[in-house]
Amino acid sequence: MPPFRRAPQRLKYVAYLFLIQGFSSMASMVAGVLAGKVNINLGVLCVPIGWGLLKLNPNSYRWAKFWCKLCLWLTPLALLTIVTGAGQFKVMGAPLTFLPTGAARALALVWLAIGVGVILWQLNVLNSEPVQRTFAPHVETGELP
Repeated sequence: MPPFRRAPQRLKYVAYLFLIQGFSSMASMVAGVLAGKVNINLGVLCVPIGWGLLKLNPNSYRWAKFWCKLCLWLTPLALLTIVTGAGQFKVMGAPLTFLPTGAARALALVWLAIGVGVILWQLNVLNSEPVQRTFAPHVETGELP
């Protein structure tokens, strides 16, 4: 049996951010259903990822890295949508219709920049040596934690 391992503190913060994202996506879906709209939000998948990170599940570790990279790959699409005004601007699910278009775009760009910064920080934590060591196979048994 592999020795007991504790999650590094920064990994716990990453896991909590995944849980917050997942539960906010879930709340958005429920609000949509209550408003009579179908809202499919893949962000709910962040709940099992966050939970798995807290439990040091290696599959959740891989999914967390994939999810962060996917979000970074989709950032140019979000940026294009903001710049061209092709979509409705929302921050945390709330439409910014009360703002003039220029101000809504500026706020959406700031929100996108903050989101990219958080994702880059999460990837930095997930790729850090202590976290990689936590999910590395045990030398003596070859088992994952």
